[in-house]
Amino acid sequence: MTIHKSKMIRNLLVIISVVVLFMAIYMFMGINYAVCDDTAMRNIASGVQTGVPDGHLVYIMYPLGWLMATLYKVNNHFDWYGIIFIVLQAICLIRIAIRLLDRCDNKKEILFTIIGLFVFFFVIWNKSLTNFQFSTTAALLGGTSCFIIYESTKNDDLTWKDIIESLIFLILSMMIRKKVAQMAMAFYSLVFLYYQFDWKSRKIKDLKKCIVFPFFVLCILFATPLNNLIAYSSDEWKDYKQFNLARSKIYDYYGVPDYEENIDFYNEIGINESEFMTIQSYSLKLDDSIDIEKMTKIAEKSEELYNKERGNIVKKFIQSLNGSLSTVFSRKYLSFWLWLIISIGFSLYLRANKLIVFNLLVISAMCFGFFYLYWEGRMPERTIDSIFLIACLCMGTEFKNVIQLLNHFQKPFKQILSIVMCFITAFCTVDATYYTWILTRDIRERNQNLVLFNKYLEENKDNFYFTMVNVGLFGYSSDFHINYEPKEINYVGLGGWGTNAPTTNQKLMNYDIEDVVDSLLHKDNCYLMTQPYYDIEKTVQIIQEKQGKISVELVDEQSFDGLSFNVYKFKK
Repeated sequence: MTIHKSKMIRNLLVIISVVVLFMAIYMFMGINYAVCDDTAMRNIASGVQTGVPDGHLVYIMYPLGWLMATLYKVNNHFDWYGIIFIVLQAICLIRIAIRLLDRCDNKKEILFTIIGLFVFFFVIWNKSLTNFQFSTTAALLGGTSCFIIYESTKNDDLTWKDIIESLIFLILSMMIRKKVAQMAMAFYSLVFLYYQFDWKSRKIKDLKKCIVFPFFVLCILFATPLNNLIAYSSDEWKDYKQFNLARSKIYDYYGVPDYEENIDFYNEIGINESEFMTIQSYSLKLDDSIDIEKMTKIAEKSEELYNKERGNIVKKFIQSLNGSLSTVFSRKYLSFWLWLIISIGFSLYLRANKLIVFNLLVISAMCFGFFYLYWEGRMPERTIDSIFLIACLCMGTEFKNVIQLLNHFQKPFKQILSIVMCFITAFCTVDATYYTWILTRDIRERNQNLVLFNKYLEENKDNFYFTMVNVGLFGYSSDFHINYEPKEINYVGLGGWGTNAPTTNQKLMNYDIEDVVDSLLHKDNCYLMTQPYYDIEKTVQIIQEKQGKISVELVDEQSFDGLSFNVYKFKK
């Protein structure tokens, strides 16, 4: 009873400590949305986009989106989108800390574990909290799922409770970002099967519990069709999904094929030079004739040219290998590699072969993940960070082994080694924290420009603006605020992943806009925003191709520290 009570008190202290740590980070360092995708999805969930909270967040599965939208409907004075993600991160950290402390046999191990967790947070986790996004939050959930399975399997006490708990974390990861959950599955399958396989008898230790792996796979395979059936089964959403997939391949990965070099291809699919300029300038809403079929064919051509440019399979392999290695050994992962060297060094010295194999398996899974991304030509930083986070959480299961290895050294050598480890720990912590602080500061400065941009919109709330993709919200994120007052924004992007989405169409309907070009020409309160360096004559040419002679007037110029834009009025 005393042990149980002591454990409860310790767990309570862990929860309080994590909450205090997160609040301190929020108050003194600040928390930002790292990418504009999160801000856009928050705007949909909170009702800023359509006027009514909506759970159709496109990239986040509808059940979780519905929960967020419902919370905004109940009380829209809190930033529920961000709160949910930060709470999920806190739960992950609490669960990892409690499981590691449960394995400690004495006060010395408890002290080392607490210090290790503190260092781990500032070296690995801090960046994903201060500059959080849906992808890395999904990675932390997926990594925690792996951690629970590895940790219990490694200690030969895997229970159905562990399996269910791990499944819950993985499902949450899948609901936030399915592709990230699939990455976690790669780590899960590789190392779980390694732990469960008895190399002497060449049999799986517990076959019944191993069925959890294919069960996880089935959950992921059936999640998307089920999600689409629940929320995205209408023709409007189906068309958008197909359009957005093609759009993503063109703009996010492979690029727009050159017009002059591929003129026969464009003529074949019915794209003239004016329509090409619309696609090239990422202002798709200026021309409704650029439909799903045309975008799909351009995406296929774009991928074909991208793969052709990369050369044969040998050249592609070398390029992918170089790209993955340059990523793995980049400066921002320096802390990770220093600790890995320490762990493997200890293992080699003491011939801890199982620990060596485990480290190599995790590193192999991480490197393969990076290689696959470069092979496919899809390597945004958030995806790379997600793989890295999952790998770090997997390796965290061996933390106690590294601590115990210290006890095998003689006292003089142990003292020298401890001093070296202290210096390396201090360096890693300072280096990672400084990098995170610089990143947070830069994003916060950008967000100040977004504040000024939103103020401009508020001052001109009777107007409606069509913007190029990197004016306003597009290309910017925003600060996270617990207290939040959603305000409907009076602009929409001509490009971006929201192009042709039902939520975007609803916004236009709210402002009585049926046709973008017609509104620009005939509505007195509709304007176009572009960057100062943008060649406005391109847009004029695009519109004149279908509407005949028009005039354009520069009616306003704005310049903030890192955001400048011009406002134009078109007339027939």
